[in-house]
Parts: sequence; C-alpha cells; structure tokens
Amino acid sequence: MNPQLAAWTGEFGNNYTQRNQINPELIKKRAKTLEIIIKPLTPVSILEVGCNIGINLIACLPFMRPPAVVAGVEPNLKARRIAEITGMQAFRVFPDIGQNLEFFDSFFDLVFTCGVLIHCELSDAEKAAKEMLRVAKKQVLFMEYFNKTDMEMEYQGIKGLLWKRNWPEYFKSWGFGKQISCGFAGKDQGFDDVHWWIYKK
Repeated sequence: MNPQLAAWTGEFGNNYTQRNQINPELIKKRAKTLEIIIKPLTPVSILEVGCNIGINLIACLPFMRPPAVVAGVEPNLKARRIAEITGMQAFRVFPDIGQNLEFFDSFFDLVFTCGVLIHCELSDAEKAAKEMLRVAKKQVLFMEYFNKTDMEMEYQGIKGLLWKRNWPEYFKSWGFGKQISCGFAGKDQGFDDVHWWIYKK
C-alpha cells in the first residue's frame, strides 16, 4: 500500500470524511454544474472513482434516473458506509481503488473522478487514469486542480499528499485520445476551483 492510500484509508481519511458533510446547498450547486457537464453525454451508466460520502453521486441522481446505473468506488470504509446510507439504494459503492477497478472493460458509459488524481504520485495517477479509460465505454471525465508545471503543495500541513499538474499534457502522453470539451468549476458552482476535461474512449 502506497503512503497516499494508507493516509486516505486511515485516520487521515476518516478525518476528511468527518469534515466532508452532506450539505443540501452544495449538492444543489453541484447538481446544476454536473448536469451541464454530464447530461449532454447521455450516459445510462456512470462510475465515480473516489466518491467519498457520495456527494457527487447524489448530485447526479436528478438527471440519472432509473434505469440509469450510478455507482462509485471508495477505499475508505467510513466514507463508504456513509455513502451507502445516504444513497438509499439509489447507487452502489464498491471498495475498489482507482489503480485496480474490479469491473469488466467498457462497463460504464462514463467514468469520472473529482479531486483524486491530485492526491496521487504521478505513477499511481497514470495507473488510475488508464484504469478509468479501460472500464469506460464512451467517455472519461477528470475534475482536478491544474497548474502548467508540476507543483507539490502541503495538504492539511502534510507533504506528499497533493500535487497540481498539467493534466492534459499527461493524459496525452498516456495515450488518451480526443478531448471532447473542457472547462472550469469554481466555488460558486459548488466545486473547489477545479478544471475539468472530457475524453472520448
């Protein structure tokens, strides 16, 4: 287990989960933003890698109605249990990690992540991104902090847990194909100033 995964599955991840509470106003903002980004892609199945307590999955439910499939993966047990309760059987959450997704190839129309690759060493980020592409049938969506050059930042006073990178350049070097669209989601849209990119499978 790498140091980042050890932190997120342990007490550090539990503390993050405790801070990351369900907020109806936040969900409302994210729902509006995610609908603009995701709905035009017309997916009938989506997977979020690193869903924590399921805030993004909840925000997707208004435009991903049954029989659409909504699912997430989350390695932190405490977060996963909260997500399963708040989801009220509207979505499933699995105990996978981004670098090893236990799904068949092309299993979900859309696979996305929000603020997960930034917490990975570059080699692990590459593995997770390629796994997301493998299990995606149509598109992959990334929502991450961006910087033109790699920059490590302390996170909660700890080093080795957060990097801003030029993700499109890395996606290109990792063999990702056509970028469909991209944009920015700020705090007024319910997100923490992240850039986003959609790639076609």
